[in-house]
Amino acid sequence: MDDVLTGRKEADGILGVRTRDWTRDWIEKGIEQGMEQGERIVLSRLLTRRFGPLDEQARQRLLVAGSRELERWADNFLDATSLDEVFGVDELHRQASC
Repeated sequence: MDDVLTGRKEADGILGVRTRDWTRDWIEKGIEQGMEQGERIVLSRLLTRRFGPLDEQARQRLLVAGSRELERWADNFLDATSLDEVFGVDELHRQASC
C-alpha cells in the first residue's frame, strides 16, 4: 500500500511540474502574441497616418508578419518616404536581380 501511495505522490509531483511548465509556456506565448499584436496595431496606425489608407497587400503583410519583421519595418518607418521603403521592397528587388 505504501508503494502505491508513494507512486501516486511521485506521479502527482511530475504532473504538477509539467502542468506548471505548460501553464507558464501558455502565458508566455499569450504575452508574446499580445505584444506582437500591439506592435502591429501601432505600426498600422503610423503607416496610415503618414501614407494614407493601407491597401490590402500592406494590411496582409502586417497581419502575417512576425515580431522581427514588425520591428524592422518600424525602424524603416522613421526614414521612409514610401510604403515600399518601409517594407524594404526596393531591397528585395535589388537582391533578386543579383
